[in-house]
Amino acid sequence: MNKHLIKMCTIGLEKSFERMLELVFEHNIKGFVLAKEHEAEACIFDFDDLHAKKRWAMYRKSYPHVPVVILSLHDDNIPEKDFFVKKPIILNHFVKTLESLKQSLSKPHHQLVQIEETPPIKKELVLRVRSVEKNNLQQTTKFFEKEQITTLSNYAEYTACGQEPDINPNDEQAIIKVSYDRSRRLQGLIEKALETAKTSGCVNRLKGAMGELLIDPANQRVLSSVKEQTLHSLMLLPTKNLRIETQLLSPNQAKEYIKSSSTPFYHDCLDHFLWKTAILTSHGRVPTGTDLHSPVILSRWPNFSRLMITPNALQITALWADAPYSLIETAALLQIPQRYVFSLYSAMVALNLACVTPSLSPRKKTISFSTHSDKRGLFQRLLAKISF
Repeated sequence: MNKHLIKMCTIGLEKSFERMLELVFEHNIKGFVLAKEHEAEACIFDFDDLHAKKRWAMYRKSYPHVPVVILSLHDDNIPEKDFFVKKPIILNHFVKTLESLKQSLSKPHHQLVQIEETPPIKKELVLRVRSVEKNNLQQTTKFFEKEQITTLSNYAEYTACGQEPDINPNDEQAIIKVSYDRSRRLQGLIEKALETAKTSGCVNRLKGAMGELLIDPANQRVLSSVKEQTLHSLMLLPTKNLRIETQLLSPNQAKEYIKSSSTPFYHDCLDHFLWKTAILTSHGRVPTGTDLHSPVILSRWPNFSRLMITPNALQITALWADAPYSLIETAALLQIPQRYVFSLYSAMVALNLACVTPSLSPRKKTISFSTHSDKRGLFQRLLAKISF
């Protein structure tokens, strides 16, 4: 006899998180399935989303009695604490919250249940995919290697950074292998289309076999009919393999086109789309011509609340904000894979947030983590010991 599945919708969450939820529902807690908002018996709501308060008001007006699991970095100013989970999300606590939700829905009138606050943790990497029966891990192992650790919301970002090992920074052939020409990828085509749209004051429409992209700089948005997984694959293909047509539309033409189109479009913030595009194209590499030994100059702190966060992104950014270090030095000082540093740097370059500066004299040799730490400031010494 089939058991009743509790239908859950999500609000303010990335598609990658929804895919992760499907794995959690399959392997960690039974009885839940993702559904549309109007079908849902419960909801998972990201209260750190840019438009969270407005979305919350609209949702509660339409569904005043549906129980909601609220996710947030902060435990203050939360409208309801029925089922509150503090970020970073620990899988065991998240599952415990869902268990409590399931129990409350089994009662005639669900009672308000407050889950204890997530205790402080030392490391960001909190979700361990354990070795269990192979039949139960067939789907999970598509994303995780055995015993690999990642965060609940960031597993796709680890995949996006690739799996290449660290290189010898003095090996010219190795440096070529970790470099990519963005002008020969979809990223370059998108950036060129953006500049054309800005200059003309129009919306630039890119159309190909993969679907459509509408780049709208005036409204700081990108409309896409391309599915997320397809986008991941397209970013790694040479432009010559993509037959893409471009068309400039006036703001009124674009508005009418979107309104009359039978194709559903996903709306994305322009900065987030460019950042994500750079990470997916980089795949753990750096733009061609990047000097791995020259110091990185950070011009502005990224708005991480609206961007895809790659592994150790906060640590890397904090280090660069404190002092200019090269890409190679950064990986060595923080004792992390070079590909994490390369991916973040590539994304920052796409938004003009950072650059390498050859005019500053690069250090002649990489400073080891242990010998250099005593000479650094208090902030950096603390930083090296903290995982965000």
